[in-house]
Amino acid sequence: MLSEEQRRRALEKNLEVIEAEARQLLAEEYDYVTLTYYADEESFHRMRLKEESDDFDFRQLVTVEGAKVFLSHGLDVHVQILDADTYFAWLGDRENSYEAQHEYPGGNHLSGAEALALLGIERH
Repeated sequence: MLSEEQRRRALEKNLEVIEAEARQLLAEEYDYVTLTYYADEESFHRMRLKEESDDFDFRQLVTVEGAKVFLSHGLDVHVQILDADTYFAWLGDRENSYEAQHEYPGGNHLSGAEALALLGIERH
């Protein structure tokens, strides 16, 4: 687990990267971004990559705060809810990697008000 100071600094760094990504997506004329949201903590721990923190709550926080950044840039937010059992059934013998997770077509996909409600974001 990260200390509060480590979480704050890590969140700031993550949001800086997300801010740059939002600008890049707009420059490439994308309308939306799809964010990963884990169905539960067990799925997160089974699917997480070694580069990622093992702090589930922090990972979900980054997703929510990142969504706010994308929304502030005018991008719509879609959410792909990942469940480890169905993901690994799809993955088979291949390695669990960043690329594989982004290629995965499964999971529950939400957009619009449903995605924002899941993330606890209210649009005014």
